[in-house]
Amino acid sequence: MFAAWVEATAAEHGELMTEYALEFPRWARRNGAGAGMLEKLELEAALYPPLGELLERYDALICPTCGARGLAAGDDYVGHGLEVGGRMLEDYFESMLTPTFNILSRCPVLVVPAGFAANGVPVGIQIVGRTYEDETPFRLGAALEQVRPWLDAPERRPELVPARVRG
Repeated sequence: MFAAWVEATAAEHGELMTEYALEFPRWARRNGAGAGMLEKLELEAALYPPLGELLERYDALICPTCGARGLAAGDDYVGHGLEVGGRMLEDYFESMLTPTFNILSRCPVLVVPAGFAANGVPVGIQIVGRTYEDETPFRLGAALEQVRPWLDAPERRPELVPARVRG
């Protein structure tokens, strides 16, 4: 469903979009071919029970945002995959651990910086709260920021450069 919106936006404003954003609808079409709305709802229904059971026992779930050590800046990952845990993935999107919570949008999620991967790429974690309990992820994120500030030193501040528009 989201891919159709991205595709429509690309038709109108594709020159302003990144290559990986333009690739996303094609990826979704390849991987979701033949699936209709009912199958999408069935997937959502199957994903929630294990998470719901976990969140009945715990206030929040903390998990990575990406299964890779980090995606290299400047690489659009179009036309090639990446290796995760010794396994080659066809598409970078397969390494993303955030789409589950896009599907399960009733669970609030806050993504916060977590440090750097062994290859120097900044990485984040997701703090997932119980259904409709938005306050918990924000409280945990604020507590984390207090004990482990992120932008307190120049080496942890990103260099801000103007974005380039494809032309």
